[in-house]
Amino acid sequence: MKIKKRYIYSTLFSLLITLLVSCDPSFEIARRIAEPDREVLVIHNLGQSLGYYDLEKEVYYNKGSNGEPFLLGNSPNQLVVDKVRNLIFSINSTSNSITYLNLSTLQWLDEVYLGVGVNPWNMVINTDNPRLAYISGWLSNEILIFDVVEKRVLSQIPLDLFGSHPEGIIYHNGFLYTTYINFLGNNSYDSGGVVVHQVDGQDLTYLEHKETGVNPQSLFIDESSRLHVVCTGINDEDLTTSNDGKIEVFDINSTSGTLTLSKTIPINGSPLFSSSGRDIVNHIVYLTNTGGYITSYNSDTLSIVHDESNPLYRDEDETLFSSAIFVDSTLILTSFHKDTLIFIDTEGNFIEEVRTGDGPHSAIVKER
Repeated sequence: MKIKKRYIYSTLFSLLITLLVSCDPSFEIARRIAEPDREVLVIHNLGQSLGYYDLEKEVYYNKGSNGEPFLLGNSPNQLVVDKVRNLIFSINSTSNSITYLNLSTLQWLDEVYLGVGVNPWNMVINTDNPRLAYISGWLSNEILIFDVVEKRVLSQIPLDLFGSHPEGIIYHNGFLYTTYINFLGNNSYDSGGVVVHQVDGQDLTYLEHKETGVNPQSLFIDESSRLHVVCTGINDEDLTTSNDGKIEVFDINSTSGTLTLSKTIPINGSPLFSSSGRDIVNHIVYLTNTGGYITSYNSDTLSIVHDESNPLYRDEDETLFSSAIFVDSTLILTSFHKDTLIFIDTEGNFIEEVRTGDGPHSAIVKER
């Protein structure tokens, strides 16, 4: 029996790659034996799994103590920590579900189905009643009120009277703020907006909605209790450039929860905000952009530090950093296309690159 040379060469090449990978510490077959004191949890969007970077050991791990990956649902989009119940939730868009994991071990506990055609985007826990969570249903165009203990949807609040395709959602002092992007298809949008609801027990009472710039995907509350809405704008067809990104800052009425536009920051580009992407001490907000660069602004003075024409960092080979995480004067960028974490300092200098799982996407910092 004659064996083809191509098969032999292919086998030898595969063995060589295996040996090289096994000697590379960034490819370590890492197993979670104990919970690190500080770690960065990373969604592998394409791999439908979870990995983490131990900030003390400086090693990336993607397997449990049993050697198996930390599995999530389809198209995991966001991680939410629930320290009250020692849980972490993964919001899974295309499987319309929430994955429950043990926060300490990262072991899979359960997956809860939310219904047909919801496409859950983001979730936030009610800090005053942490049994309740609120989920933006991108495709179903609604806010879902979810009981994390009973693991069921309590009610659904439609948004179709004033907008569509909700994304960012946060809870603050008894009020819920949700952005909607009004996606029209084919990379086309109407002006977006943010809707305000008052939380009333297990229900929501509509208060108002405010028009914003185009494609408001994310939002956060700053140290002065102002609402920042990050408007990504419209990217070109190959997702490499945009020039209409901006930040809209709203004052919040502490009694009524309603909003008044305070300032618009024309940072340009296509800014995206990650929940761990802030240097709170120095008031610097770091934004990822399609096209592979990082911009920033001061959330106290509302002044631009690095805009599209003068980015903090640019990678010519990168089309998308999915998130930017600030830890100890270092920025950790998730490179979706390279399957790596890229570490830079706050001056924009490259430090190192670490391999991850397939399609690193959202990431958060967790301390024990």
